[in-house]
Amino acid sequence: LNGGGSKTTVALSGGTLNTASSALRVCSSITGSYASYAGEVDDLGLYTDMLSAEQVSTIFTNQASGINLAGDALSPPPPVPPPSPPPSPPPPSPPPSPPPSPPPGPPPSPPPPGSPPSPPPMPPPSPPPSSPPLPPPTPPPSPPPSPPPPSPPPPAAAELVNHFKFDTSVTDDELSSFSLAASGDATLGTQGGGQVGTALTCTASGYLESSTSVASGLLASNLRTVVLWFKYTGTGTNSIISFGDSGSAVDQVFDVQVSLSSLKLCLFSGGSNIDCGPTIAPNVWQHAVVAYDGATTAYMYLNGGGSKTTVALSGGTLNTASSALRVCSSITGSYASYAGEVDDLGLYTDMLSAEQVSTIFTNQASGINLAGDALSPPPPVPPPSPPPSPPPPSPPPSPPPSPPPGPPPSPPPPGSPPSPPPMPPPSPPPSSPPLPPPTPPPSPPPSPPPPSPPPPAAAELVNHFKFDTSVTDDELSSFSLAASGDATLGTQGGGQVGTALTCTASGYLESSTSVASGLLASNLRTVVLWFKYTGTGTNSIISFGDSGSAVDQVFDVQVSLSSLKLCLFSGGSNIDCGPTIAPNVWQHAVVAYDGATTAYMYLNGGGSK
Repeated sequence: LNGGGSKTTVALSGGTLNTASSALRVCSSITGSYASYAGEVDDLGLYTDMLSAEQVSTIFTNQASGINLAGDALSPPPPVPPPSPPPSPPPPSPPPSPPPSPPPGPPPSPPPPGSPPSPPPMPPPSPPPSSPPLPPPTPPPSPPPSPPPPSPPPPAAAELVNHFKFDTSVTDDELSSFSLAASGDATLGTQGGGQVGTALTCTASGYLESSTSVASGLLASNLRTVVLWFKYTGTGTNSIISFGDSGSAVDQVFDVQVSLSSLKLCLFSGGSNIDCGPTIAPNVWQHAVVAYDGATTAYMYLNGGGSKTTVALSGGTLNTASSALRVCSSITGSYASYAGEVDDLGLYTDMLSAEQVSTIFTNQASGINLAGDALSPPPPVPPPSPPPSPPPPSPPPSPPPSPPPGPPPSPPPPGSPPSPPPMPPPSPPPSSPPLPPPTPPPSPPPSPPPPSPPPPAAAELVNHFKFDTSVTDDELSSFSLAASGDATLGTQGGGQVGTALTCTASGYLESSTSVASGLLASNLRTVVLWFKYTGTGTNSIISFGDSGSAVDQVFDVQVSLSSLKLCLFSGGSNIDCGPTIAPNVWQHAVVAYDGATTAYMYLNGGGSK
């Protein structure tokens, strides 16, 4: 669920599936045994294979960035082009060219042989005298060009003033000497068990506290943002991060909390003022951002802005007092200490925008923390190294070099007798011809390289419903859905990837033909979708199989508000549930079947399978 934030292995109570052929239904059960779904659905895809955790994580990260499941679904988004340079001033006009000279006439033909000589050519008549041309009028002087307007100053970057990775220490701030001291059992969790590396684990009987006050830019009514991952396992209302007046004076506290009783992310600002935003789910990793605008409003984001809530602060403008920073407990002592996990915690002296929140979430979901390279994309995977080339053949031995020629003889001085002819060099003594080198034994032929393993078969996306411009069309084929009741498109752009399908428990979509055979019987399959559940009871999101609900002959992905679970109903009384879900918030879900007795469910990208 949500790209692997929650991945659950579900043993199917009926054993191996044998899904029957049927139409495909969306927002209702093919069996009629369960209530129709109330909520929204977006970017729904069915694959005739079981996707891996890595594939789920890639799809989730791309979809969270606005890239759907179509042909380019697994490609990164195009880079943002640089701003266009200002237009250059036009070049000065060249001076007018003089009129072209007339082309020269053809040369005179030579006289034929024997003809009398031609008279000399007559000079051309002199042109009549003319008055000299008037000079062109002097143009008025051009005004000097206006200087370009000054460029606006670049926006100030949000400053990350505190960053706790919780990878190798529960106390160290990665950016400065500001540090936390542990009180009680606030400890590092299992190595690599966090959302971005390792995480801090608190059990409601310990916390972390700094020995010095937080940065002044986080106090009074200054803009600020808190970013963190959390996995809440407690009860009641628990404070995750807190600073301000220990006496709980009105508007002088900044205390980010979670509440199991109301299933909300909240901000306590002192006195009795506690203001809550998006719905959260217990026991699953979630990404939370609380941003304050310097006046009377806070903005809360859950999972990258899939749920953004504007919260009017009941106490008005904040005036947060100077204090130490506490993690896993309230600075006021008014609320229970937090029980659960926290990872990659950052505090900014500015109010992050929705785009910045989305970028941070996407990077953190890909394992990139808030450190200096937090907003950079991950490095590309290098291509595999080519196999080593065979050594080049050895060149034949070179003949021994010839001795350099001697200097030329000096000419005799004038008047000297001629030099005798040079003596021939002495003949070398006869020698026996050299023995040929021994013939080496023949080399064995090289062994052929082992055959390369065949590449894994790509998972085939057989159905894809974007729900952007139509509630019925499959983007990949002529397979389509017909609307029954009030299954309609939602607000333009209001889905998780574009627009979304909205169902209100009194309508559904159904195909006129059966689903692909690769999705039936005991074949491997995967369903991928975004959903935002606003109903009650147990609701079927997508369903196909035996309408009579025969055991193991149904494939029905459901959500249940009563148990807060993502479930799979396979016929009879077999309903098997996996990760915990949250109502009223966009979440990413994947249900993959292995062709035997197991299903794998992922929430938000696969960190929990």
